[in-house]
Amino acid sequence: MVMYQEIITVAGGIIGGGLAGGFMGWRLARCDRTKHAAGTASPIDPATDARIEQVASEWSQAHGRPEASSIIAGKLRLSQRLAERRSGWWSRW
Repeated sequence: MVMYQEIITVAGGIIGGGLAGGFMGWRLARCDRTKHAAGTASPIDPATDARIEQVASEWSQAHGRPEASSIIAGKLRLSQRLAERRSGWWSRW
């Protein structure tokens, strides 16, 4: 009796996992990922870019490292692009 319960549990897990994997594979194959490819990102809004420059400059001055301003600005631009990409990914669902 116990063996049948284990077989039913394992079979249910296999079937459920197969269905979930199949559904996700079908869903990902259906979506158009070419529009989200690297290099096709929209340009950053000029107001946002100016704010990034300002914040990077303020941060580097506050920490006594004015030469780090361009590095910090680059990191902030990257995080802004990743946030856009992430919000785009979720909006497809």
